[in-house]
Order: sequence, then structure tokens, then C-alpha cells
Amino acid sequence: MRVQLLASAVRALEVDGDLSASRVRFDAAFRAATAAADPEATALAALGFGGMWVHEQRSTTGAALVESRLRHALSVVDPGTTLALRLRVRLAAETDYRAGTHEDVLALLAEARAGADPVTLAEALSLAHHCLLGPAHDRHRLDLSAELIAQSLVTGRRSDQLTGLLWRTVDLLLAAHPHAERSLAELQAELARTDHRAIRFVERAIAVMLRLREGRFADAEALAAVCAEHGHRAGDVDVTGWYGAHLIAIRWFQGRAAELVPVLAHQVNSPTFSAVDNSHLAALAAVHAISGDARQAAAALARLTGDDLGALPRSSSWLVTMYGAVEAADALGDADTAAAAYRLLEPFAHIPMIASLGVACFGSTQLALGVASLTTGAGDAAVRHLRAAVRDNWALGHFPAVALSRCRLAEALARRAGPDDLGAARRELGVARQEARGLGMALPKAPQAFVAAAVHAERSVPARTTAHCTARGPGGGAGSGTGSGIERGAGHGSGSGAGSGGGHGGGHGGGHGAGSGSGHGSGHGSGRHGGRVAVTCRRHGGRWRVEFGERAVIVADSVGMSYLAMLTANPATEIAAVELAAGRGLLDRAAGDRMRGTGTDGRIAASGSAQPVLDEVAWRDYRRRLAHLRADIDASEQANDLARAEHLRAEQAWLVDELATATGLGGRRRQFSGATERARVSVGKAVRRAIDRIGQCDPVIADELRTGISTGAHCRYRPSSA
Repeated sequence: MRVQLLASAVRALEVDGDLSASRVRFDAAFRAATAAADPEATALAALGFGGMWVHEQRSTTGAALVESRLRHALSVVDPGTTLALRLRVRLAAETDYRAGTHEDVLALLAEARAGADPVTLAEALSLAHHCLLGPAHDRHRLDLSAELIAQSLVTGRRSDQLTGLLWRTVDLLLAAHPHAERSLAELQAELARTDHRAIRFVERAIAVMLRLREGRFADAEALAAVCAEHGHRAGDVDVTGWYGAHLIAIRWFQGRAAELVPVLAHQVNSPTFSAVDNSHLAALAAVHAISGDARQAAAALARLTGDDLGALPRSSSWLVTMYGAVEAADALGDADTAAAAYRLLEPFAHIPMIASLGVACFGSTQLALGVASLTTGAGDAAVRHLRAAVRDNWALGHFPAVALSRCRLAEALARRAGPDDLGAARRELGVARQEARGLGMALPKAPQAFVAAAVHAERSVPARTTAHCTARGPGGGAGSGTGSGIERGAGHGSGSGAGSGGGHGGGHGGGHGAGSGSGHGSGHGSGRHGGRVAVTCRRHGGRWRVEFGERAVIVADSVGMSYLAMLTANPATEIAAVELAAGRGLLDRAAGDRMRGTGTDGRIAASGSAQPVLDEVAWRDYRRRLAHLRADIDASEQANDLARAEHLRAEQAWLVDELATATGLGGRRRQFSGATERARVSVGKAVRRAIDRIGQCDPVIADELRTGISTGAHCRYRPSSA
């Protein structure tokens, strides 16, 4: 009876690849063997109960049961036998994998090589390979998979051959090797001869990833459902996580990632996920961030990073986890997390960000490095990495990642704003949009909006507002360049010097410097004005980065912050409070689009006539958006998407408040009168509140603003620090 139970269990595992059936049969065999005090049968049943892969039992109780049975079996067999070595190899693999280490299993692999049993060596090779799925072990993994294929000819076990071919295919995919799909075709040919459920599940998962790379979203989604069915048939615990990974990747590149929030929020705590897999938490942080829920995004990101982002296990999901952290940090304006991720990812710039055994691919790691560089303000690095991302994603055949990388490249060029950068940004964005349309994907809105604003600024601002800057940074390096439009004086290159006006030289030393001329709009980096260090503000989605010399803080968006951005972008220039309150763009003002001008006393004056709080275009847009919101809220409630409905209602309430503020008695639109008292009071309060918030993060920057900014009928920022 015991022999029959074991034979049936072995056949289910090795021949059929039915993990679920084999688990049940090995469990029964273990109970029968222990009851009969049969050491050999006990050991074989304990080994089989562990399964084909490492860490198949994900729950705390299940993992403990596997380990306890292995230890019991080890205690009843002769310690000098091959069975004892097989048990020790499996125990080491289980503990190493959960800890994110590999030293113990590799030591036992060396012992298996020195022995004479081919089955022990084949098992040790596969288990050790499973513990080396992090990005630093690509060469070692390939050696192990090649050795396993050779060893399968000695064992004569078809499962060893298929496992070796699968590991080789995975290794080549993770390394972006041009022969990866050739290896996959060889594996598929073997499976066509005789199927193996566990191997087939992985092969189908890889097929989904390849469909996604081609931009065939509908095919990929349909195949993901088929793949999940294969996973259920095989009894693989990864079926839930892998199906989720497929949908995350598909929706991410479709531009529909916000739809995943409810699913991810539920799945992120699933006990079926591997102990070293944090990718779903990173995805949740990124999706919350791009959906505009900064609070939930920041919470998820903090939960992910803990005290040290570098402490996360370097598992097969590590690269995609880092990418999720980078995208979340970018949307939140979290430069510290972006910088930490950049340092961790830089050694792996040459390989793609692939989840698990080829389940999902988010493109070249160069994309993550480029986005991280954007977040930290490293313009040259961002352009370099994103150009490489476009190139590498073409080589991968990942067409959606090509379009996304090109879109971010356009943003990087627009942010750097060097000679010919804006023209190149416009061209890259145009190509990215064409590529996206051809694939049926929606590119992220923020990069497109930034490029459009930069191009508009270049066309609107007179040539005299473009500054040529020369700078020497505190690190001893020098920088020079041009800056115009919405990022004032963003320079690069080499040189040194000083002058008047607003400028920022991102030189080789990484320092700030002095330039000549001034620009309008949201500043970038810390500039100088008349030899003094000036505060500058740069917007990142729903947040602002405020810089002063070597100091920088990130604060939430507010009305007062927009006033501070206008004032700091135009140092020593008086701006009428009514102009700030009316929200007129300084770029329009600089271009002379309104009938007002700058007086001889350096003031930007308000027009004499009364002006509406909301102009005609804004009024129409607000009312149109309200109508759309009502329809969207109804649709969301009918679809039982309560989270989306709540988000839409919050936006609706904000718009209603804005319209109420701008509406007087009888529904007439309220206007600012010729008197400036109301604007003076409201602007002053908003500016003080914004400075107070900055002071909570950095009192030095707040003191500079309190000293340098004066409010009243006219407002002005005069840098006070030498």
C-alpha cells in the first residue's frame, strides 16, 4: 500500500506535473510511512510533499508543516545516505529562499556534485537555481540550468529535462538574450510531445508577457485567463499572484492602472504571495499615486520602503518592485526615495524589469533610472537613461514600453530645456503619441502636459527672457546652459561666472550658480538674483518642490503655493495682489496677451476694469466638468465602484465650492472691484499659510520667504540671503 501511494504521488508530480494531486498523495504516503515506521518511505514522502518548486506552501502553517516533516525524516534516516543529503538540500533551499539568501543551498550543491547520485544532484541544481533568481545572479543561473539539462540525460527523468529547459528559457529572458524565444520554442516542442501541467503553466505565463510586449492587449488579457486555468489545473499556488501581475502590466501600459486600486488593495495582503515578493505593494503605491490619492500612495510607499529600501530581498520580483517604488516616488515628488532606488538599480541598467519567471515585463531598467532621475532633477541623466530605454525596449520588442519611454524622454528634454531640447521634446512626444495610438494605449497625462506647457512657454515668452547661464557649483564642477519658459535658467555643460538675473547651472559639480536674465513661470532648482541666493518652486503633480541653496522640501499644493511660485519666479518685481488672486498666467503677461503692462517702477499692474474671479473659459470648463462628473458618478455607483464614486464626488464638491465662490447674488458672476482690499487680504493670508507649511519642513527656507516677501496691494519677493 505504501509503495503504491508513493508511486502514484511520484507519477503525479514528475510525469503529470499535477502539484495539487501529488501534494495530497504525498501527504497520505507520509502518514502511512510514519505509521509503519518506514524511514525510506518517510523521507521520500517528505521530499515529495515539498513539491517541485521551492516555497510551494505559502501560509505560515503550511511552510512549518513542510519543514517539520523534512526534519522528522532527517532524524530517522541514516545521515550518511543520499536520502539524508536530499533532505538537507531541500531544507536549506526552503530556509534560504524565505530569507532571500543562497549560501547554505550552494554549499550543499557542492556536496551533491562530489557525490555519486545523479537524482540528488539534479534536485540540488534546480532548488539552488530557484534561490538565485535575483538580478545579480544571471551568469550563475545559466551555468546551473545548462548543468541540469546535462544531468537530466543521466537521471533519465523527463521532469529534469523539462525543468532544465524551462530554467534556461527564464534565464535568457531575464538577461534579455536574443535567443530567449528560441529556447522557449524548444521547450514548447517538448511540451507538445507530452504535456506537464506545472511547466505548461509557466510557459503560458511567459506567452502572456510576450503578447503584452507586442502591444496585443486584448490577446494578452484573454491568454492571461487561459493561463490562470492552467495554473488551477496544475494546483500552483502562484495562480492568483501571476494573474494579478498580468493584469497590472496590461492595465499599466493601457493607461488604465487606476482601475486596479480595489483589486490591488484586496490582493496585497494575500497569504498566497511569496515571502520575498513585495511587487503588489509597490504597484499599489504607484497606482494610488498616479490616481491622485497621495495619502494612500505615501502610506503604501512608506510600508514598502520601511527604514531602508535596500533591505528588500533581491528576489525575482525585486526589479519590478523597485520600478513601482520609482513611479510612486515620482508622482509624489519624493526625491529621497527616487535617489535611493536609482543607486540600487544602476548596476542592473542593462536588463529588463521582469516579474518572477517571465510573467510580466515593464521594459528596460533604463526606464526606471530615467524616471528616478526626473524626480531628483538630474536632467542630463534622465535624458541619457530614457534614450537608452527607448533603444533597449526596441531590442526587447516591447512596443508599449517604447512609447512610454519616449513619452518620458520628451518630458526629460523639456525639463532640461537645453539648446534644441524643446524641439526634440516636441518631436519625441509626437512619435510617442503615434506609437500609442497604433497600440491602443493612453500615455500618462502629466508628461504630455509638461511638454505642451514648455513648448507654449517657448513660443509665448519674448527672446529676452531666455537666459544664458554660467555657474560653478559647490562641488567644484562648472556648468553653463540656457533656460527658458516654465523652468527658469535650467542649464548644463561647463563654464563659470556670475551675473544678475535668475539662473541655475547644473554643472558637473552639481552646484548652483549665477546667470544673466530671468524667466517666468515655475522655477527649477535654486537660482540667484543680483548675487543673492533665491528661493525657487517647481511643481510635481499635486506637490511643490521648494529649493533654497542646497536645501529643498516637498509640500502639498495650495493656492498660496501658486502665489509663491509666481513671486519667486519674478524676484524684485511687484505684482498686483488682484492679479495673483485672479490667477492670470505670468507667461501670458510676459507675452503681452493682456492689455496691461509693467510700469516704470517695476510693477506688474492690474488693469483698471473690474475682472471676474473666473474668466469665461474657466467658467465653461468648470460647468462642463461638473456635468461629466454627475454622469461618471452615476455610472460608478451602478457598477458598484464605490471607491471611484467617492473620488469623483470629492472633485465635484471642490468644483461646486469654486463656482460658489465666484458667484454673487442672483447667479451673477462675482467680480473684483477696482479696490484691491479683498485681494490684498486673501493673497496675504494664503501666502502666510503656505510659508507656515514650508516652515514645518524647513524653518530656514520659511525664514527666507518671510523676510523676502512683502504682501499688500502689490506683492514682491526680494531675495534677502547673500
